[in-house]
Parts: sequence; structure tokens; C-alpha cells
Amino acid sequence: MRDTKDACDLFKKSPLAKIAMEGIYEWESFHLTNPKLTDHSLPEMAVEARQKSWVLESVLIMARDKMERVIREEERRYERYISFLATTTAVSPFLGLLGTVWGITQSFTHIRGLPNINLPIIAPGISDALITTVAGLLVAVPALAAYNYILSLIRNTLADLETFSQELISDFRRQFLTS
Repeated sequence: MRDTKDACDLFKKSPLAKIAMEGIYEWESFHLTNPKLTDHSLPEMAVEARQKSWVLESVLIMARDKMERVIREEERRYERYISFLATTTAVSPFLGLLGTVWGITQSFTHIRGLPNINLPIIAPGISDALITTVAGLLVAVPALAAYNYILSLIRNTLADLETFSQELISDFRRQFLTS
């Protein structure tokens, strides 16, 4: 356990270290407050298997809850700015469309009183209006790709943190049963 704590001290900002420290803290506080339940070498302190099992599961639940809290904090930290990408993805095409409609409306307003209307008169205004559509899409498409990529990374990282937490709980259980 000492090696794990030393590694956690070296990587304090790592989510894995934060999770491990919470779990180890809870596990060690159990051992310090209940040495008779964890000391299997004292035959006079025989505790029924059911009671030991209940105590063990209670401690493991508390440790898992603390580690889950760390995972949820990490999740909030990871997802803090991803909503900006989602909003950009959703809003940009509409801003482009608004610019297009506005530009075309302006073009038609300018040609309303002209006696002869031909393509060279209409084309520049419509061209400028369509540029806003392209600009909106040039913002939305990369934002959507980035959003999906980052969301995938977050989900994979959270799954890894969950797996690590479960493995640590299994190690605590194994340590209790073999001590």
C-alpha cells in the first residue's frame, strides 16, 4: 500500500491518483478504527463470518462512494467547456441561414425600383449572402467533429476511471480475505 501512496504523491493531479487516494484513505481509516476486525491472528477476537462480511461490504461501499465522487468531479471538469462546441455546432448554421436570408432580402430591396433587372445586378448581393451560409457551415462542421471526438475521449476516460475504481475495490476485498 505504501508504494501506491508514494506513486499517488508523485502524480497528485492525476485522476487515477485522486481516486486511489480516496479509496486508500477510506480503507486505512477502517483498519485504524477497527483493528480487531481485521487482525485474523487473534483467535480470542473471533468474529462471525457474516459480521466480517457485512463490515467488509460496508467499508467497500464507503470507499466506492468516495471514489465515485472523485470520478463525478472529474467528469464535470472534463465536460465544463464541451457545451460551447455543442452550442457552436447548433447555432452556426442558423446564423449562416439568417445571414443568407438577410442578404437576399437586401438584394431584392435594392432592385425593387429598377426598370431592368439582370444577373449582374442580382449576383453580387446573392453571392455575398451565400458566403454567410458557407461561413456558418465552416464553423459548424469542425465544431461537430471536435465535439464528437472530445466526447468520445471523455467517455473512454471515465470508463477507464470506473474500471480502475472497481479493480481497487477488488484489491481491497482480496487484501481483507487473505490477511
